[in-house]
Amino acid sequence: MGLWPKRGLLGRHRCEDRDAVPKALSSVGLEGFKNRPIDTLSGGQLQRALFARVLVQDADLILFDEPFNAIDTRTVTDLIGLIKRWHGEERTIMVVVHDLELVRQDFPDASGAACYRLGRCTQHALAGESSAGASIPRSMGRRCALVRAGRACPQPRARQ
Repeated sequence: MGLWPKRGLLGRHRCEDRDAVPKALSSVGLEGFKNRPIDTLSGGQLQRALFARVLVQDADLILFDEPFNAIDTRTVTDLIGLIKRWHGEERTIMVVVHDLELVRQDFPDASGAACYRLGRCTQHALAGESSAGASIPRSMGRRCALVRAGRACPQPRARQ
């Protein structure tokens, strides 16, 4: 469970590994799921298990692509709390979401947001620029990326 980067293909689990897995499962609300096959988990339980894997990996850079799709509100709230904890630990976190209201509500400290349409950046805002996501359109069908530093995309060129 998330130990591949540390142990590799033939690496043996160590004592600290056997302690880390149940601790990570407990941190995401999956106590007692250590021996449960992954294909028996519900959507929310699976997402929690994937977050537990990130805990075991102990990475400084964490990337998420639509981590809150098709899961219940309680699970979303719990997982956002975990992301905020990682942010407090000064880890770099990138979350790709389509729900801009969720970005405004739960990630107000995001360094910025950018919207893409047909693979081209159409609009972006950084923290401090009229509140990082306020000018980003709400329309569906656009992908948004939160960024920690620098511009997510170049300034749009003026049309002639």
